[in-house]
Amino acid sequence: EAGKIFDASARLVEFCSEKQVLVAVPKGLSVKECTRLARPILSDAQVLKMLTNSGFDVSKWKKKEVPATLLSPKPIEESKSRVLPGVSESSSAESSVKTNESSVNAFPIIAALAILAIVLQATHNFITAPIEVGVPLPPGTRRSKCGLVGYLPTQFSPSCTNSYLEVNGDGTVSVFGEDRELDMLMVGAVCSKEECLDGILMDADGIVYIGGKRVRSLLAYGADTTITPWPFEETPKLRVKKYKLNK
Repeated sequence: EAGKIFDASARLVEFCSEKQVLVAVPKGLSVKECTRLARPILSDAQVLKMLTNSGFDVSKWKKKEVPATLLSPKPIEESKSRVLPGVSESSSAESSVKTNESSVNAFPIIAALAILAIVLQATHNFITAPIEVGVPLPPGTRRSKCGLVGYLPTQFSPSCTNSYLEVNGDGTVSVFGEDRELDMLMVGAVCSKEECLDGILMDADGIVYIGGKRVRSLLAYGADTTITPWPFEETPKLRVKKYKLNK
């Protein structure tokens, strides 16, 4: 009988003919809710076609009302498994296991990709950071205007003219163009006292220091003498002097 709830201890052969479709009722889910979820699936055109080809009479399925026995809520019994016309209990359980396994297998990949994206973004932000107010850059520091994007092939990267900043150990700071030719140079000093701060620093007033010595001029060898927002975050108090680089 359609809508009948069968005892889980009984064998399928005792109550199921060759042309019946069963729907498993998961523990904790009402019969009415299972019916609501199963009907759109069993009414799907492809499903109906498949069942028709298998010898099922589905001519009245779309118009058939839900049996009254399925609309009446019944208490869930832990010792019994309820089955509705639709999909067999074993098939439903197998499908659920496969879905859970797929989700579990995909989680480590998604987590790894998320962590990788965070690391790459942090690395890109660090590499592209210009000389900021109050943030000293020690000797050996290297920065790139385009960051990680600069390592991508031209056809895959957005328009970005690269520039490279290097803080040298001899009291100088160099800026190179995309062709690795020297574009700018700042000359300071090397610290000789313990309280001296090595590297380059721009204070809140825009004054630039290298190795504790104030830098008053920036030597520009390239055609482009723009220094803000790269390599300086804010406009420093520097005189830009243009020079031609002797090759």
